[in-house]
Amino acid sequence: MNTINPFNTPIVSARVRRIDQLSSPRCPRARQLSSPRCPGVRATNAHFDDAVERELNWRAFIKDPECPSTYKDVVFRQRDWERHRDGARWIRHLLSTFQSTVVRNVLPVIFTAAGFSFVLVVVAAHQGLHGLQATELLPASCSGVLRLLPPVPVMSMYLFTLTSFALSLLLAFRLNSSYSRWYDARKTLGRIQYKIGDLYRCALTMLNPSEASAVHKWSVMVMISLLCQLRKGAELVVEARGLITDAELRILGQQERKAGFCLTMLSHIMQIAATRGALDPIHHASMETLIRDLNESVGSCKTLLKTPVPLFYTRHISRFLLIWIFLVPFALLPVMGWGTPFSVALIAFLLLVIDEIGVQIEEPFQILPLEKLTAAIKIDCMELKYASSAAKNLLAEKA
Repeated sequence: MNTINPFNTPIVSARVRRIDQLSSPRCPRARQLSSPRCPGVRATNAHFDDAVERELNWRAFIKDPECPSTYKDVVFRQRDWERHRDGARWIRHLLSTFQSTVVRNVLPVIFTAAGFSFVLVVVAAHQGLHGLQATELLPASCSGVLRLLPPVPVMSMYLFTLTSFALSLLLAFRLNSSYSRWYDARKTLGRIQYKIGDLYRCALTMLNPSEASAVHKWSVMVMISLLCQLRKGAELVVEARGLITDAELRILGQQERKAGFCLTMLSHIMQIAATRGALDPIHHASMETLIRDLNESVGSCKTLLKTPVPLFYTRHISRFLLIWIFLVPFALLPVMGWGTPFSVALIAFLLLVIDEIGVQIEEPFQILPLEKLTAAIKIDCMELKYASSAAKNLLAEKA
């Protein structure tokens, strides 16, 4: 029977091997970063930042059409914020309208509503209603059939004026509740990232190298296991390659609660360290508190995934929107005439996109950049490893 050795340290993946080399004290670049002339040990140096970004391919997820994320969100840096708030954003956003996945999702309903409105206008024109002139594109037999149909009714605009406030409130509440779920998910993932960093930092200072390496491995696997559960299309074998051994991967794959198994491994590592006297009861309790906080954050993510906004709320908004959009041509027909289909298409676009945004961000884990957050955790651990080595060297020199 295969057993897992928590202190097994496999070779790191090729994506982070060069960063591991940069973190070695024997690396000339590392010695330069640790010199007193360097403004900081960490990535205040632009060359180290560029190396990190190249090795982890931060932008590859945006350009990769096979990225499992449906809406490939971005981890912003300063240059992204500058572009985000520049004066040309309105033109850029307008020109990219039909590249938006949200817009493409609502186009079938928009075209259906516009086509329905066009049919109403054609029928009303051949019946001589509202001063519309019939088109000569249809054969005479079709025109005769259209004249035999019941007259196109006209609805009062007051009906839509009285109900528009209710529709706006429903859409606003829907969007706010979905954004709240998105924000909660992002904060929870941020807590996971920081707690993993805290746990590894404590392990580097309190445990021996093999135990600290095991803490690094299984703490990163917590995020990878969570990624594979939250993200559609993510595979554990691919994400964990080079981080854990095949035997460990096989046993982990048999677990129903994979993130919980990784947290259990972390608790066992702490217990082993405490048994041999490396951790006193206070430090052991503090590290167990970090593991417990990680478990709580993992549970919060799973709760968000399993609990949508109440379904009757989503269904009622969909029914309300469709009825409202397909009835508004009867009120616009006497006023807009042949422009009714274009007006209906514009109204449908503006309203349906709001609802579509709310539906998509309701499930935040297909939008949030989980792959980049996982890569950021790996980088944070590498930087903590280098910072710990540099700090020990500095204290040794002063001693």
